[in-house]
Amino acid sequence: YMDEAERCNSVGYIYQSNLIALGKIDELRNLPVVTDARKKHLEVSCEQIMPTFQYFKSKNYVDDVTIFGRTLHLVVPAEMSTETIQNELANTSLDVTDIRQIRPSLEDVFVTLSEREEARRMTANML
Repeated sequence: YMDEAERCNSVGYIYQSNLIALGKIDELRNLPVVTDARKKHLEVSCEQIMPTFQYFKSKNYVDDVTIFGRTLHLVVPAEMSTETIQNELANTSLDVTDIRQIRPSLEDVFVTLSEREEARRMTANML
């Protein structure tokens, strides 16, 4: 459980029986693949998780969207403003109550590292 891992001194991520990352929490959050200066992480609070998830999944400016309970975590370009997103949402029936920039959670780190590792393995299998 990632909320329990937040209390640890060091965390290791295992993907398909292979250790893919090991370090202190801040070191993992600051990995270049996770904390890319060209991107930012947003948390979106909403009433309708699945329709809002599908909406953001279809947007070309969203690099990644993940469900976290009653919120969504988005990875978007650093220049994308929350105001632009909110203005766009005003033209929908989606009930988004808040959008704010966040620091990547350990769950975000896990998702990013897992996706990267899966892509790496898919590329290796194609060669």
